[in-house]
Amino acid sequence: MIKIDEEIAVPAPPERVWEVISDPTEVVSCINGAELGQFHDDGSFDGTLVVKFSAIRVRFGARMSLDLDEPERQGRLSARGRDGQGATRFTAHATFLITEDHAAGGARVRAWWHRTIHKRQSEQIGVASGKTQ
Repeated sequence: MIKIDEEIAVPAPPERVWEVISDPTEVVSCINGAELGQFHDDGSFDGTLVVKFSAIRVRFGARMSLDLDEPERQGRLSARGRDGQGATRFTAHATFLITEDHAAGGARVRAWWHRTIHKRQSEQIGVASGKTQ
């Protein structure tokens, strides 16, 4: 499992940051290699992301859901998917919170992520990074 806990300052009002971060189309436009697919009746949506690990390029596809709490400016993204060849599955969850940054005159975004990679891809990533033999 990979866990990330990060906080960043954004030089924009919290309301504007919320508009962007709560809209999947806006978010995807900021990420190289990411594309949105079909939106489903249950509110979930499909997406893809091409990731490069050293010399390896992997295309992941996922079904995602986004739960938003606008008054609290908080959200949770859940994703389940697999690589393009079906050899690797993953689950990912992210929680984010947007607050006002009085000192900087903008917003702060705090995000907690955890991702689990199942099967062969985790071994390839380790080899590409030099962490396994």
